[in-house]
Amino acid sequence: MAVKKIFAIDPGTWKSAFVIFEFGLEFPISEKGILPNQEMRDKLLASRGREDLDLLVLEQYKSYGMPVGDSGLLTVLWSGRFLEAWGRTFDLLPRKTVAGIICHNARANDANIRRSLIDKLDPCLGMGRSKSGAPRPTSGVSRDIWSALAVAVAWFERENSLDHIYESTLA
Repeated sequence: MAVKKIFAIDPGTWKSAFVIFEFGLEFPISEKGILPNQEMRDKLLASRGREDLDLLVLEQYKSYGMPVGDSGLLTVLWSGRFLEAWGRTFDLLPRKTVAGIICHNARANDANIRRSLIDKLDPCLGMGRSKSGAPRPTSGVSRDIWSALAVAVAWFERENSLDHIYESTLA
C-alpha cells in the first residue's frame, strides 16, 4: 500500500486541529481546521467510506516522565476515540519526533517548526499570499493547524516503508 493522502490530527483537550495532506502536490493541503472533539470524531466516522484517505496520523501524547494532569488525560481519551472512529490503519508520532524530523532538533519550538514548514512547502515564497493575491501552499494555516501540518510532513519525511504501521483492530 503506497500512502499518498493522510488525515493528520493534533489532538487537544476540547478541540483538535487537522489537515488532510496529499504528498507531492503544489498545494498539498486539501482540508484544514480546528473542530470541537465531538465534531472531529464525527468527521472521522464520516471518513470511513472515503477511499482516497490512506492513513490517520495523530500527534501522540507523551509525558516524558512528568506527572500527567486532567487535560493530558482528556487528550489521551480523545485520541483513543479518534482512532476508534477512524477504524483503519493509523500511526502515532510524538511531538519530539515531529520536531526532530522537521527541524533536526527535538527541542525545536513552535516558531522553529512553523518556519521550517514554510521553507519546506513554499521555499521561494514564504507564507500567505503573494503580492498578486495568488494563494500559497501554507495560506490559511494558523494556530494548532501548524502542529497538525507538522505531523503530516514529518510522517512523510520519515517513511520509507509501512512495516511499523498499526493495523487497527478497534473497528
